[in-house]
Amino acid sequence: MSYVAIITAAALVFIGDYSSWQSREIYAYQTSINRRAVSLDRLLDEVSHALVALRSTAERTLILQKKMNIESTLFGKISLSEDGKRFHLDGLGENIDRGMIGNISGMADISWKEPPLSDEIKMALNLNPFFQMLSNSLTDVSSIFYTSASGFRHYYPWFHSSEKFYYPNLLEKDFFHLSRPEQNPTGKPVWTGTYLGRTTGQLILSCSAPLFDEKCFIGVLTINIGIQHIKSFVEKMFFGGASSSMFVIARGGRIIASRDKKGDIINIGHKTFPRFMEKPMEGVLHELEKPHSPKKNAFSPIEGENHWFMASRIKNAPWALVYVLPKRDLALDAFEATGNMIIIVVLTLSLFLVIIQVLIRREFVVPARQLVSHIENESLGQKSNIRAKVSQEAWLPWFNSISDVFAENKTLIKSLETHIHTLDERVKERTKLLARKNRQLEKALSDLKVAQEQIVVQEKLASLGSLTAGIAHEMKNPLNFIVNFSEVSEELIDEIKEDLSGKVKTPEVLQTMEDLKDNLRFINDHGHRADNIIRSMLMHSRESDGNKRPTNLNDLIEESAALALSGFRGQERVSDIKLVKQFDDNIPLSNVVAEDLGRVFMNLINNSCYALIEKFKSLETKELPTIWLKTEFNAGKNHILVEVKDNGTGIPTKLRRKIFEPFYTTKPVGQGTGLGLSLSYDIVVQQNKGTMMVDSQEGEYTTFVMTFPAMGGEAELDENQDDIEDDFDDESLDSASA
Repeated sequence: MSYVAIITAAALVFIGDYSSWQSREIYAYQTSINRRAVSLDRLLDEVSHALVALRSTAERTLILQKKMNIESTLFGKISLSEDGKRFHLDGLGENIDRGMIGNISGMADISWKEPPLSDEIKMALNLNPFFQMLSNSLTDVSSIFYTSASGFRHYYPWFHSSEKFYYPNLLEKDFFHLSRPEQNPTGKPVWTGTYLGRTTGQLILSCSAPLFDEKCFIGVLTINIGIQHIKSFVEKMFFGGASSSMFVIARGGRIIASRDKKGDIINIGHKTFPRFMEKPMEGVLHELEKPHSPKKNAFSPIEGENHWFMASRIKNAPWALVYVLPKRDLALDAFEATGNMIIIVVLTLSLFLVIIQVLIRREFVVPARQLVSHIENESLGQKSNIRAKVSQEAWLPWFNSISDVFAENKTLIKSLETHIHTLDERVKERTKLLARKNRQLEKALSDLKVAQEQIVVQEKLASLGSLTAGIAHEMKNPLNFIVNFSEVSEELIDEIKEDLSGKVKTPEVLQTMEDLKDNLRFINDHGHRADNIIRSMLMHSRESDGNKRPTNLNDLIEESAALALSGFRGQERVSDIKLVKQFDDNIPLSNVVAEDLGRVFMNLINNSCYALIEKFKSLETKELPTIWLKTEFNAGKNHILVEVKDNGTGIPTKLRRKIFEPFYTTKPVGQGTGLGLSLSYDIVVQQNKGTMMVDSQEGEYTTFVMTFPAMGGEAELDENQDDIEDDFDDESLDSASA
């Protein structure tokens, strides 16, 4: 009876082991299919990510074209076909490499020469370098093209328009229809099934993504890859028995690639499965029609009549990778792996089962229970006699180790509590220290603000004194003329009275009358001069309203120079300063804040006068102290250049990069606040959208160069900033960004 029980147990073990082995094998096959599906996903990811990057580039190109008016040299070469129904890029000439560009074709009845469609065409042409780069970097790319919803297509590589031309039915193809926002609301890349290429005659796949202009759908970008890419993947990844097969299927049941053990690729492009696959694959195809869930890529293994089917969904495309395993192959493998060996092992284990149980209980189970009891006591802090508990001497070190570990833990806990208390005290001390430092920093910041306000007030007072001196000096001479000629006129009038008393009109009387008229004309002229000077000074002294007005920079600079020089009247050698004006009479108006910009010019000329006085007051030379004022209009860049140059003391190289910093000055203590050039830079660059740079050589010269946008040219000035700076030596020219 016992033998029957053992044999029955062995048979049950064999059957159970076979079932378990089969489940493990099916799971292993399913896992392998999942890994290969992930590999195929990575293969498609490369194309999908490249397409997403291309779409981002296209959308940024559209934005830049609108802001910076970027042109395309190829746009001007677009021409109409002979029948006048289409436009294309067939007539490029021999100087353009057609291998680096694609061809544009579209319907001639659309407004392709006018915005916004012209901007879209220019964007497509500007994508040529990116099309070429992707074609070279991706494997098996047959073509890349952009299809516009407005009626044109840009196709790379270049084909004659008679071979690759736009036709309205393109908008109904899968690559365009499935990419529309109503079909693809997420905007992710969409993969189509296989189709036959018109030019190559080969099966290809398309990956497409919608393109938007400010959230408005305008067209579709597409990358075509050959089916050979997927075919090579299936050949490389194939595994299994002699009768197994691997398929890549698309939504709708189309077979994209298939391979069996013999290496045959079959049924490519078909929409039907072999008969034995039709029923099991219904569930897989039904799942492919549903929206993809990232939480479930693998399908449960499907048991057919004579085959097992393992399938895994492809994340990037509505595809599935299917592996077909015959049950016969699985049974043979199971028998070879488990048959005789399981029977022998089960019989042997049955013979020694009782012995093993006794040994395990005595050597392991009982001592283990004793060890668990000892751990529980130690955790509760209860001491016990270890030797009285241990039934096997070999387990004694384990008991001792447990006791040592608990003792060490108690010591560590005590030490940790002490350390935590110490850290708390230190944190409190550091918190107090940081609070004290914060109060000190707040006080220092408050003191700094007060000092800055005082410096600004001093700068304003200094400027006001300079203006007042200029007004007084300029008014002195006209007023002297008025006084002197008034006195002379009184004397002449007296003489007239004496002559008229005799009622005789002599020639002397007539001459005196003429002189009196001349004197009165002098009085009138100089009175007007004084009035003009006062009016100009009042205009410059009143507070700016910050509004920009069309201004002639020649007049503004000349007026500012006269006011600035008048402030230095009476100082040593000021009368020797020579003012050279090199004005471009053809400069257009510039839209600037004239009052603030006039203060900039006055500040620069004041600095030049100061540098010239410092240099020439003790220097005996034949060189004349000179200030050059220059204006020039650059029509190509649409900006006006203003240059203020002097042959004064110059600025040392190590100081030149700091002169635009607030509160930094090269003048002696008490003679400068360091705010003039900083405020000037802000007025020119921030307020008037210009540029300001300095070039100087110590002991030789200093030149301030400014550019301002001409009327209607503000947008172009930023674009040409690099071109402006290239006109000067990089080592000698510094700007505020330096």
